[in-house]
Amino acid sequence: MHAPAPRSAPLSRTEPRGGAAPAGPPRRTVLAAALAGTGLLVAATSGCGLRLDRDPEMPALGPADVLRDAVARILAAAGAGDGTDPAGDASSPAAALRVFAAAVGPPWNPPEGLRSPVPAPNPDPAPLKPAAALEALITRIASDAPELPFVSLAAEGADPEEEPSAEHADTFAVLADVSAGALLRLYRADADAARAAADRIRDSAEAALASLPRPADGVGAEASGSEQAETDLAAAGLASLVTAAYQAEYAYERAAVHLREDSPAAAGARERITALAAVAAQASALMAPAAPPADSPAWELRTPPRDHASALTVLLEAEDGLAAALHAARAQTPPPVLLDWLTDSTLARAAAGGGQDLRWDGTAASATAGEARG
Repeated sequence: MHAPAPRSAPLSRTEPRGGAAPAGPPRRTVLAAALAGTGLLVAATSGCGLRLDRDPEMPALGPADVLRDAVARILAAAGAGDGTDPAGDASSPAAALRVFAAAVGPPWNPPEGLRSPVPAPNPDPAPLKPAAALEALITRIASDAPELPFVSLAAEGADPEEEPSAEHADTFAVLADVSAGALLRLYRADADAARAAADRIRDSAEAALASLPRPADGVGAEASGSEQAETDLAAAGLASLVTAAYQAEYAYERAAVHLREDSPAAAGARERITALAAVAAQASALMAPAAPPADSPAWELRTPPRDHASALTVLLEAEDGLAAALHAARAQTPPPVLLDWLTDSTLARAAAGGGQDLRWDGTAASATAGEARG
């Protein structure tokens, strides 16, 4: 396992600038037995049949669902989406909260009228100011991420029934995206709180990487052709991520010399190159026992960098390609690590002049950074 990228100074990250509940009442099962010559026939025909009240079956909420509900309640406590927050200013924290609330969805509440009351997964927090809501949701997602499952290719003897579903991986991907966008907004509202939140995310990712099982030497060496094919297929998302990290690292190296020295992108370029190299190494380790893809001495860039403007475009395309690959590898990446890598990419994109509240809006999944140049 390659060691995570070394922690940098307090401003290590490039800082930017200025399941639904069943609906309906409890089911009632009417048992009416009409037997000729008995009193039950009278009871049935008189409308006094025997009735059995029964509560509906409650859905089993997984840890990602409980976390989604907690974040939804934080957003609701800030008035996001209830019509009380000011509209019209797309750059305001309130506007971002509306975007996040739409992505996360409403809180989960059990049906009303149950004979046996079922508590909500999380309590409702007290009303929150926008900046406090941003900090609270980032903190909650970072705190719960280490407890969420993922598909570890190195784990032996895993029970398929206990593996996280694709739906749970999708749920956390949305929450990670919201957290990254919220941190970007928090930097503008409270830079000190944002730095502290970024450090928590980084610490959690480093701990997750350090705790991963290391495959024994030679594991997979005697695997049959079909077993190896299955392993390679399971690791395909991570393989795409390794390649995207290599491509992005090359893109930064090519673009850096064209950036204006006083630009935020130039200030963070060297550190970003180091971080991308670490992503490639760590994602390669996550692929074990599958073999990671090789780097290329040169990659074909969609936009050749010629000046400051075109160099920024190169960086935006590189970060979009990385975000798409992160989404493809979401089920095989430890949640704290996915959160950290996406956060870094979101802040780096903002430094290149392309800040976004959400990265995965349905279009990023088709983005690519480039192809290997023969």
